[in-house]
Amino acid sequence: AAPIPPLQQPSRPANPIPVNDGFGTTAGNPMAGQKYGNVTGANARSGGDPAFGQPAGPQGVSVPGPPGGVHIMNPAAPQPAAQPEPPMPPPVPVKREMPTGMQAVMDSLRQLISLMSSLQLSQLDTKQLKEGEKSVEKLNEKLMTGKIPESLQQDLKSLSEATLQYDFTRASQIRLNMTRTSWADQKDWLKGFSHLIALAVKKYPPQF
Repeated sequence: AAPIPPLQQPSRPANPIPVNDGFGTTAGNPMAGQKYGNVTGANARSGGDPAFGQPAGPQGVSVPGPPGGVHIMNPAAPQPAAQPEPPMPPPVPVKREMPTGMQAVMDSLRQLISLMSSLQLSQLDTKQLKEGEKSVEKLNEKLMTGKIPESLQQDLKSLSEATLQYDFTRASQIRLNMTRTSWADQKDWLKGFSHLIALAVKKYPPQF
C-alpha cells in the first residue's frame, strides 16, 4: 500500500482580518468606557457615576445627568439653604363678654369691698380684704371668658341680693353652698371670696 502523506498545517495570512464578534475594548477609549461603565483613571477619581447617567465632574462634585438620573450629594459641596418653616397661625382670640345680669353682681361685690375698706381694720382683716379683692377680679375674668356655669351664676345673683340687704349671714350660707358644689373648678377665686364674706359677717353681725 502507498504511504499516507503527513497532514499539512493551514497557512495563516500575514495580516489577519479582525472578526467583529460584538466585543471590544474600552482601553484608551473614554467614551466607550462611559458607555459600558468601565471608568478608570481620572474619570474614576472624579466622583461621577456614569452607570447612573451622571457624567464625571471635577473635584467630586456631582454633575446633573439626564432626567431621572441619580444625583450624588457631596458633603464638601455647598448645600442649598434650608427653607424656613411657615409661621404658625395666630391664636384665635377668646371672646370676652359679661353674661347677662352679671355686671350688676360684680358692681355689688365691688361696693362691698369699698364698704369694708372704709372700716377700721386690723392687720389680719386688711389681709383678708386684699385676698377678697383679688378673688373678685378673678371671678370677673372667668365671667368674661365664659368659665362660670349658669347654675353658679344664679348663686352669685342670690348672694349679691343678700349683700345689698346687709344680710351677710345669708350671703355666707350661699357662699358655703357654692364652695361645696364648685370648689374643684372654681377654687382659684372661691378661697379669697370666702375671706371677704367672712369679714363682712364679722363686721356686720346679724341683729336679733
